[in-house]
Amino acid sequence: MNWPTVTHDLVHCEPTSQSSRAVSPMSASGTNLILSRVGGSRLELRDHTVVKHDSSANAAIEFLKTLQARAIADRTGLFRVPAIIAHDTAAGWIEFERISDATSLQRTLATIDKRKAAVIMRRVARALAAIHRSQTDPYIARSPANDNTLADHPAWNFVHGDFCVTNVLYSTAHDELVLIDWSSAPWLEKTYVYGPPHIDLAVMVISLFLRRPFEADRIPAPAVMMREFLRSYCNDAESKFDPNELRQCVSWLLSRIFSGSRSTENRVRLIACYPSAWSAQRAVDKFVTEL
Repeated sequence: MNWPTVTHDLVHCEPTSQSSRAVSPMSASGTNLILSRVGGSRLELRDHTVVKHDSSANAAIEFLKTLQARAIADRTGLFRVPAIIAHDTAAGWIEFERISDATSLQRTLATIDKRKAAVIMRRVARALAAIHRSQTDPYIARSPANDNTLADHPAWNFVHGDFCVTNVLYSTAHDELVLIDWSSAPWLEKTYVYGPPHIDLAVMVISLFLRRPFEADRIPAPAVMMREFLRSYCNDAESKFDPNELRQCVSWLLSRIFSGSRSTENRVRLIACYPSAWSAQRAVDKFVTEL
């Protein structure tokens, strides 16, 4: 597969009449914090909900993807997806249930023992394998962009798009995984619905290794966590895992992350992250050669 051009080949949905259904927004009086994110989206953190603001096209697709993800979660019981409380995708916003008792996978792995961390990584892999096995959905299937293209690419799957250690949460109180942010990573340029499953695998692998300067929650033994994750995924993903495709995808994604026009501040941050991020490539290369 020609990874440098894959973003132009992935299936992406256009907004539908259902995805742009307007619902009256809840009162903003409970807003505690507003966060601006890379890619232009914005989050309002309220007492019990989170409101995400984005372009109308991205909001419409994330709305559809969240519906499918919740259906998979309900069917498998492997993870939880925050409920949609209200939305107006034409205006570019979705209000989600706020899961206040869950912390990021990054913080979880940084604060628990390695044996428990390995168990959680295997659960994360099983959840992702279940997501990738789900390829059709009554909502997304209505988009004219999908049917014919998927027929030409039977190895493609429903993908999360930004399956990283900050978008996978873990609730200790309920012993459950929570998957959030069903848009795609900003550097993928679009919010994708279907594509090669190695996109999600590669994003998770890179995020396990990526270390920012002065970051408190550093994941110990990321190579061990990566192996637990990939081996468990291989066992659950039937025949769609191709180690060489994963290796190419990691290389391609790293080149995208560290290229392109960015502000001077972001470039400095990326340079500082460079050594840890590229250690992901070396770890994947070693994993593949040992298979």
